[in-house]
Parts: sequence; C-alpha cells; structure tokens
Amino acid sequence: MSLAFIAVIAVLLTSAIIAVLSLWGRHDVSRFLQQHPAIESDSSLEAFKDLVRRQMWVAVVTMAVGLIFVVLCMFLTMQLLLTGLLIIIALGVVLFLLGRSGKKLETKARNLACADERRKVEYDKVAAAWTGKVFPDF
Repeated sequence: MSLAFIAVIAVLLTSAIIAVLSLWGRHDVSRFLQQHPAIESDSSLEAFKDLVRRQMWVAVVTMAVGLIFVVLCMFLTMQLLLTGLLIIIALGVVLFLLGRSGKKLETKARNLACADERRKVEYDKVAAAWTGKVFPDF
C-alpha cells in the first residue's frame, strides 16, 4: 500500500467520525426539543444543562478529530496534488453542510421560552456558555 492510499483512507475515516458526531449531535438536540418545547420546570432546565454538557464535550472531541483531519488533508494534498485537493474539497463541503444543518436546531434550543425569571437567568447563562466557552462549568 502506498502512503497516498493510506492517507485517503485516514482522511475518509476522520471525516466519517466527524460526520457521525455531527449527526449524533443534531439528533440529540432534536430529541431534546421534542421532549421539552419550553423550559417549564427544574427538570427541563436540568435536561437542558445535560444536553449542553454533552454538546460541548462532543464539540471538543470533534475539534480534536478535526485537527487530525486538517493534518491528514495537508499530507494528502502533498501526496496527490490536485486529486487530493479535490477529495478534500468534496469532503469539506459535505462536513460543512452537515454542521450547518444542525445550527438551526441549536439556535432553537438556546431560545426556548422559560416559565419564570429564575429559570430564565440560569437558562441564559447555560445557553451563553454553550456558544462562548469550550468546557461546561455549570
């Protein structure tokens, strides 16, 4: 097996891992939204916190795999030149569209109605951490 072949397989595997993580994250948010159309109780607020924790940790793993993906893409481009670049562009477009498709659900989950002001303050704090921090601290 050539290095180029190994690089293609490695790029395909890392992109598949990123795609699976993206699809799982989208499914997780969708399931939460079906079960909790609003933050009406302490249990729905806790469910939101659990969702955000999972999403943040999955994002950290995805970033680590994404870093490996970038290094492999550079190596593949060096090995296969234009062909490698075309493979990377095709995979990049697919991964970008997968990531983008889940953003609408995430936005909806961060903008739910809250039953009272105390929950709203906590909910807003957690929602802000989701987009503004790397690790959950709530």
